[in-house]
Amino acid sequence: MTDKTQALLPVTPFEREERYIVFKKSHLTRRQLEALEKLITPPSIPPINWHDDHTLPTVDCVVIEKDWPEYEPVWGMIESRMAGSNGDD
Repeated sequence: MTDKTQALLPVTPFEREERYIVFKKSHLTRRQLEALEKLITPPSIPPINWHDDHTLPTVDCVVIEKDWPEYEPVWGMIESRMAGSNGDD
């Protein structure tokens, strides 16, 4: 795609999406944490009828809480990247 054709594409405003469910371990009771770990950790010896879809997949990521000073600047960085800026502006 050339610069001219890129300029003709409609600009869609950046929208924040809730794409993940995150649990902070320190906010969970011991019982909640144990239940969650059962959902994401396959048993060491799976039962005969075990399927891979019995555990929830996890994602390695960085989480920035809303009350941290880095929260808004990071959203700005993501918005710039999605708009095609290389951060040199």
